[in-house]
Amino acid sequence: MKRYFLLLGIVLVTGTLMVISAGCGGSGTTTDTTAPAGNTTGTQGGAQKSASVTIENFAFVPPTITIKKGGTVTWTNKDSAVHTATADGGDFDTGDIKQDQSATLTFDKTGTFSYICTYHPNMKGTVIVE
Repeated sequence: MKRYFLLLGIVLVTGTLMVISAGCGGSGTTTDTTAPAGNTTGTQGGAQKSASVTIENFAFVPPTITIKKGGTVTWTNKDSAVHTATADGGDFDTGDIKQDQSATLTFDKTGTFSYICTYHPNMKGTVIVE
């Protein structure tokens, strides 16, 4: 009888671990339907009308982007933690961006705008608007 309960316990623990690990796989895919068409990342090739920033591993990727005046930036959060993109001078704030969600802002004035995540101030980025 002891042996039965021991085996039952091993089976239950093993099964529980398998269920937990299957849930952590992140195999689901999401599509960001709010991102503007023709997104580009990075600053190569000069200013673009729109750009995308991915938030992952507690970093903005790419950390610096250049867009044209009137252009948009879309931040997409791939982390499990909630993040923001908040300008140092208060010029913009995306509000909370939860996992697999996006926020898009339009930049109508030129300048260089440094920003952080208000929850994780070590996360830093820059939007350059030409």
